[in-house]
Amino acid sequence: MKKMFAVGSVAMLSAFCILPASAQIYMCKDASGRTLTSDRPIPECSNREMREMGKDGVTRRVIAAPLTAEEKRKRTQEEEKKKAEATALEEQRKSDRAL
Repeated sequence: MKKMFAVGSVAMLSAFCILPASAQIYMCKDASGRTLTSDRPIPECSNREMREMGKDGVTRRVIAAPLTAEEKRKRTQEEEKKKAEATALEEQRKSDRAL
């Protein structure tokens, strides 16, 4: 009985050791439309959207493409507009409290 338990324990432990710690697959489409797949982030797709998938094939997360200069400028303008609106709203609240 003890021998069977020991053999079973060793078998279970060795099965866990064989499993990879983090099995991830990275996929993206390059400029020519080919699908590239790797177990590490793909350098050719550094300026494109990349998907990180688990070993079961389910998408874990999508790594967005970096923003272009135009997109960065637009985002900055939107942030400044939101800050100005928040400041105006706070000033209005202060004015209303003073009355």
